[in-house]
Amino acid sequence: MENSCRKKYKPSSKNWVLASRRIGFRRNSALIPANAGLFHYAGNNPVRYIDPDGRVTKFQNKIRNIYQNGYAPPDKNAMDRMVKVGFFDNQGFTKTHNLNPTQNTEENRKNWFLLKTPETNVDYRGKGFFKGMQFIYNNETGEIVVDAINKGTYDYKSPYGGFDNFPILSHSSYDIDTWEKWGTGGPDKKEDVVMSNELWSQIDSILLDFESGKIKKKEAQERIINILPTRTMPPKMNPGVEE
Repeated sequence: MENSCRKKYKPSSKNWVLASRRIGFRRNSALIPANAGLFHYAGNNPVRYIDPDGRVTKFQNKIRNIYQNGYAPPDKNAMDRMVKVGFFDNQGFTKTHNLNPTQNTEENRKNWFLLKTPETNVDYRGKGFFKGMQFIYNNETGEIVVDAINKGTYDYKSPYGGFDNFPILSHSSYDIDTWEKWGTGGPDKKEDVVMSNELWSQIDSILLDFESGKIKKKEAQERIINILPTRTMPPKMNPGVEE
């Protein structure tokens, strides 16, 4: 590491970052804010925030969607096309993303399975390249849901969750437990969450070739992956929550 990276103080953001001497590494990861900050694990404020055991904190719950922003298809129809090419699963009308404001309390979130909820918002979970990502779409309007109660949230259990033989335990301790305690972490901005028009236009062209039978699913997936921006992965952490 010493031969390939060096510490650098960035006056503009008042942060110490790792700057790699290897151009490829620098382009793909080191200068992405979530990867570059030495104190990212503590919200870039190690004096105020400490993280002795690496468990998910309230701050990390709030910022979790930076790891999926910019990857959501623009609307439900576009998402359904991504399902057909194998990048997402349709999970249906999950209760945890169909709450009304009155139901959005810590007690109700802990007992979400007992609640009577409408069937309005559809839950989509990413696979392959999109693993760990979750996006919610309104079944009536087709719009992506970004409100503070029902929006999709990135799953910290992927790719570092462990419990490979019991994935539900990992999902619970990393994601459901934090949601029950703190909720979704606040609303998102649609323009941050969805893909750019330029990116979707390129994906749409590939999907049209797939849907018309010109190319097979595997080729369509490979072509789409090749034009997607490099993913930023979260820091590795242990199961559980802490204040």
